[in-house]
Amino acid sequence: MKSTVFDTLIRALSNASESVHVDGGDSGFTPFLLASLRESLQRTVVVVTATEERAAELLAGIRFFVGPGEPGFSVAEQLLGRDVSPYHQIAPNRFVVMNRMATLYRMAFGRGVDFVTLSIQALSLKTLPKQQLLDASMTLSVNTQVNREQLLSRLVDLGYTRAPLVEDPGVFAVRGGIIDLYSPLYSQPVRIDFFDDEVESLRFFDPHTQRSGDRLDSVHIIPRSELVLSDERVQGATSLLRRHAADLSIPGPQVRALGAELKSRVWPLGVEGLLPAFYETPETMADYLPKNALWCVEDGAKVEAELERFGDDVCELYKGSKTARRIVYKPNQLYSFELPRTDLELTTLLVEEPKSQQRRFSLPHDSHRELALALTRDKGTETPFRALLKQVEQWHREGMNVVVLGASPGHVERLRGLFKHYDLSCQFRSTTFSISSLDELSKDDCSIHLRLGSLERGFVFAPQKLVLLGTHELLVPRKQREQEEPSQAVAAAAIASFKELNVGDLVVHIDHGIGRYEGLVKLIVDEVENDFLKLVYRENSLLYAPVARLDRIQKYTSGSDSAPKLDRLGGTVWESTKKKARKVAKDMARGLLALQAERNARLRPNYSPTDEYFAEFSQAFPFRETPDQQRAIGEVMDDMDKGRPMDRLVCGDVGYGKTEVAMRAAFRAILDNKQVAVLVPTTVLCEQHRMTFEDRFRGYPVTVAALSRFRSKKESKEIQEKLKTGELDVVIGTHRLLQKDVEFDRLGLLVVDEEHRFGVRHKEQIKKLKKMVDVLTLTATPIPRTLNMALAGIRDLSIIATPPIDRLSIRTFVSRMSDDVIREAISQELKRGGQVFFVHNRVQSIDRIAARVRSLMPDARVIVAHGQMRENELERLMLAFMAGEADVLVCTTIIESGLDVPRANTMLIDRADMLGLAQLYQLRGRVGRSNQRAYCYLLIPEPSRLTGTAEKRVQVIQRLSELGSGFHVATMDMEIRGAGNLLGKKQSGQVKEVGIDLFCELLADAVSELKGVDEPVVKPVSCEMKVSMSAFIPEEYLPDIGLRLSFYKRIATAASREQLELAFEDLVDRFGRPPSPIERLFELTGLKLDCQRLGLSQLSYNPAAISLTLTERSPLAGKTLFQWVQRPASKWRLTPEGQLLRKLSENEWRSGLGFAYGVIGELERLVGLAD
Repeated sequence: MKSTVFDTLIRALSNASESVHVDGGDSGFTPFLLASLRESLQRTVVVVTATEERAAELLAGIRFFVGPGEPGFSVAEQLLGRDVSPYHQIAPNRFVVMNRMATLYRMAFGRGVDFVTLSIQALSLKTLPKQQLLDASMTLSVNTQVNREQLLSRLVDLGYTRAPLVEDPGVFAVRGGIIDLYSPLYSQPVRIDFFDDEVESLRFFDPHTQRSGDRLDSVHIIPRSELVLSDERVQGATSLLRRHAADLSIPGPQVRALGAELKSRVWPLGVEGLLPAFYETPETMADYLPKNALWCVEDGAKVEAELERFGDDVCELYKGSKTARRIVYKPNQLYSFELPRTDLELTTLLVEEPKSQQRRFSLPHDSHRELALALTRDKGTETPFRALLKQVEQWHREGMNVVVLGASPGHVERLRGLFKHYDLSCQFRSTTFSISSLDELSKDDCSIHLRLGSLERGFVFAPQKLVLLGTHELLVPRKQREQEEPSQAVAAAAIASFKELNVGDLVVHIDHGIGRYEGLVKLIVDEVENDFLKLVYRENSLLYAPVARLDRIQKYTSGSDSAPKLDRLGGTVWESTKKKARKVAKDMARGLLALQAERNARLRPNYSPTDEYFAEFSQAFPFRETPDQQRAIGEVMDDMDKGRPMDRLVCGDVGYGKTEVAMRAAFRAILDNKQVAVLVPTTVLCEQHRMTFEDRFRGYPVTVAALSRFRSKKESKEIQEKLKTGELDVVIGTHRLLQKDVEFDRLGLLVVDEEHRFGVRHKEQIKKLKKMVDVLTLTATPIPRTLNMALAGIRDLSIIATPPIDRLSIRTFVSRMSDDVIREAISQELKRGGQVFFVHNRVQSIDRIAARVRSLMPDARVIVAHGQMRENELERLMLAFMAGEADVLVCTTIIESGLDVPRANTMLIDRADMLGLAQLYQLRGRVGRSNQRAYCYLLIPEPSRLTGTAEKRVQVIQRLSELGSGFHVATMDMEIRGAGNLLGKKQSGQVKEVGIDLFCELLADAVSELKGVDEPVVKPVSCEMKVSMSAFIPEEYLPDIGLRLSFYKRIATAASREQLELAFEDLVDRFGRPPSPIERLFELTGLKLDCQRLGLSQLSYNPAAISLTLTERSPLAGKTLFQWVQRPASKWRLTPEGQLLRKLSENEWRSGLGFAYGVIGELERLVGLAD
C-alpha cells in the first residue's frame, strides 16, 4: 500500500508499546488494509470480531487479496466457534468440529497461516494444548515404513470411523494393501497404497466417483476432534471424572455409564464439556500463535458487549446443567473471558471514540455509495448504466486504475457484454487479483481491468491510484451451490441398489421370477470355485445364481406396501406373469405413441423468437441455474419453438427449480400476448405459487391473481371478468379454474402442478383442456431413471435431479429431548425473526407436546396441524403459518413435501429414531430455503430407550448429519412412488408383479418394437458362459459384501469393452493389484461380449471340449460357417441344432482362456467383425 499515512501507521505498529486505532473501514477496504499490513510487517495477523458471520466475511475478503495456499494449508483461516454449548446434551455439527481441528493444526504446525479471523466466542473457547495436538497428529510420506496395524489402531484413537467406503471427512476404509482416509485437513480424501509396510504412493481421490487424482509426497493425519480417545487418555479421564462426579454428588451408575461409553469409543452427547478431564491445562487459541502476532479487534465496543453477553449465557447454562445433575465443569475451566491485547483497533464507523492511550489514524479511501445511488435511480431507463460511464471517465482523468471483479466466468462474460455496449474497453486476465499484482495494472491499455474474484464490495484508494468495483456493485452474480455433485451415469442406480442388497431382500431373476436373496456364497462345482447368489423360491427351493449372470438379476422394488409372493422354480406362472406385463407395457407404449402422433398432427402458430427483454427476465433470476435446470429450460423453449402444442412433464423435488422453468415459459407466452393458467391441487399451493409468481414478475407489466375458495365472491367475480376480457395475464387456481363459468380471452399455456393429486373427474377436464393449449406439468416426486429411459422419445420428460442451490448448508444436530434444547432452539430462531417447525408424528399426543412448547415459550404463537383435521381447517392453519401469523407449527409429517416457508429455518424432529432416512431427508428439506442458516434438531430419547435397530439408525443419522452422498439410497422409495404416479393404476399393478426395473425394460422393448415397424430393432443376444475356471472377487481382496456385489453387477452389465475396462481401472485404483481370479473374471466377461457380437447364446469351455451355440440371428449362420467347418484338417463339427463342437488337447486347455479368445477372434475375422 502506497500512502504517507500508511507508512506512519506501520511505524506505529512496529512500536510494541503503542496501541493504534484506525477508523471508518468499509467492507472491502478493511481486508485490503489487513493484507497490506501483513505484507509490510511480515507478522501473523489475527482479527477478532463480534460475530461468526463477520469473521467469515473478512476471511473471504482477505483470501481475495492474498490468494490460496498449498493443499491442506491455506494462507488465511477462520477459527470457528462451536455451534452448540458444551453444557447442552447436543452433538455439535461434526463438520464444524473438524474445521476447528484443521485450523488449529495449521496454526500449531506453523506453516503458511498468515491470517486468522475469529469471533470473540471462538477466541474464548479453551481447547487441547498445542503440543498435545502435534503429538497426536502424524505425517505419512512416500517411501517410508509404517506399521499398518498400529496405524489403523491410531486412526480409531484419533476419532476416525471405519467404513466400507470413504465419502465424508473423519472416515477411513481398509482394502488389502490400500487405506482410504479423509483427513479434515484436506478438501478431498487420500488413498494410501502400501507395498508390505512401505507407503508406495499417496493420491487424492474423488469421494463421489472414488477415482484417484493428483499424487502428493506426504499427508498429515490429525485428530477428528479436540478429544483424543486413546486407551491411556480414556482411562485417565474416567478416573478424574469419577472424582469430579463425587464432588458434584452425581450417582455412581451415571458415572459408570459415561465411562463405558468412552471406553467403547462412543461420543456421549455433550462430551466436549469434559475437556479438563482429558487435558490437565487446556489452552486457548492464543497459545497456538506466534508471540509477535498482530492482534486486531474490529469494533471493540461491540466485541466487549458480545463477550459480556456470552459470558452471562454460559453461566446460566452451567447453573442449569448443575441443577439437572449432569457431570459438568465450571465456565472458567472451559472458557477464557479475557479480551486479548489489542495492537490495532478497527472501526467500521467513525462514531466510536478511540481509547485515550491509542493513536488514531484515518486512511483516505472511499466507497461506491454515490455510484450505487445513481445506478439505482437509473434502473429501468433506456441507459441504466450511464452513471458508470461518467464515473469511469472521471476516474481516468484522475489517472486511476479501474478494476472490476466477476464472480465466475459466466459473470465475467455478462460484464464484458455490458462494457462493450457502452464502448468501454476492457482487458480480462484469468489470474486472480492480489496485492502483489497492483503494479502490473498500468501495463494494460484499457478503461477497465476485468478479473475473477469474490469480493462483493470495493473501494477507491487515491494514494494507490486504485478503484475496485466488487462483484455485487454492477451486475449481481447468480448465486451458486456450495459444492457441485457430479452427474451420475444412468446405470449407477441399479449398481447402487446392489450395493445396498441385504439378506432377506427380494430380487427378480428374469428367467425364474421373484426370489429372496440369502447371501453371497462360495461353491465348488466340478472342482471349480466361484461365487454364487443364494436365492430362495417358493417351498424353499434353492437357486444358486452365478455372479457372471447378475445381468439377469435385479433388486425387487415396486412401491407397494404389500410384499409379493415368491415364484415357484420350474413353474409356468412366472412366464405367464411376464407375458401379461409385456402386454400391459405394449398397450401403454401403443397409447403413448398414439398420443404423440395426435400431438404431432395438431398445429399452432410459432412463438416469437426470444428477445433481449426475455433475456433480461432470465438474467434477473437470482441464482445460477443448475445443469439439469438449464437443460429443462432449453427443452421447454425448444418445444415452444415448434409449430405444435407442447406437452412436457418436469420432475424435480421442491426447491429444485421447476417453478422457474414454468415462469420462463409463462413469460414467453405473455410476451406473445397469451394468458397463462396455473392449476394446483390445494389452496395452500395456490397461495404459495401466487406469492412466488408475484415476486418473480415484480417490475414487469404482468398481472397475477389467484382463484380459490379463499377468495370472496366479489373478488372471484372480478378475477373471472378480467380473465374473460384479457386484462389478467396469469391466473393461479385450484380445480375452481376447471368450472364452466371460468372463461379465458386467449389462454395459451396451462401449467399443471402435481396432476396425480387431482380426482378422476378433474383429470378428465384437464385432459380436454390439454388438447387446446401448450401444457407444462410439474411434479415434485422424482421418477427412476430407468423409466425415463424407457419413455425417451415418446413422452416429453425433463428431470431436474441436481440438488437445490445450497445457499447455506443445514446444520443438523442429534440431541436428547430436553426443555433446554427446545427453548434455546426456538428462542434463537424467533430472535432473528424466523419461524419453527416442531415435528411430532403421533396425533394422540400432539396437543400435549404443543402445550409443552407453549409453557417453554409463553410469548410464541404456537399452532397445531395434523392429517386428521378437516381439510378446510388444515389449509387455514397452513396458510396462517405461511403468512407469518404463527411462530411455531407443531405438526406431524404432513409437511414432508410441498410446503415452502422461507422464513421457517429451524426444525425440531421429536423421536427422529422412529423415522426412516427418506422421511428425515424430506422433512429437513422444508428448512434452509432462504439465505439464512438453517438448523435441524433430531431429538432422541435416552440410550436405554432405544431399540437395537433405532440405535443403528441414529448412528447413521449422526454420520449423515449433513446432506451428503449417503442420502441417495434413501430417495429410492420416493422414485418408486413417482413411477406409480406416472404409469397409472393398471401399469402399477404389473409393476408389483415383476418389479419396476423389469417393467421398465419391457416397456423400453415395446417402444422399440412399435417404433421399429419399418426398421426392426434388434435386441442384443445374452450369452451364457459355462467355463470350468475360477473367476471371482476374493473376500480378502474386497471384504465389504455390498461393494463386491456392486462390482459384480457392474461387470456383468458392462455393454462394451470401454465400460469393462473402466470398471477394471476403478477396481485396481480403489483396491490395489487384483489377484488372478479377478483378472480371469474380466477376461471372461470380455470374451462374453465378443460372443454376443457373434450372436452366440452359449459358450461351454472345459478340459474336454469347447462348444459354441449359435442363435438364428448369428452372422455365422449359413454357408460361410459350413465352409469353415469343412476345411481340410478342421477339428470342428457343426450339429443340426446349430452347435459348434471341438475337442481340446491338454496343451490347448492349459493355455487358459487364450485358446478360446483365439477361436472367437478367428470367427470374428471370418464374418468381418474383427477390429
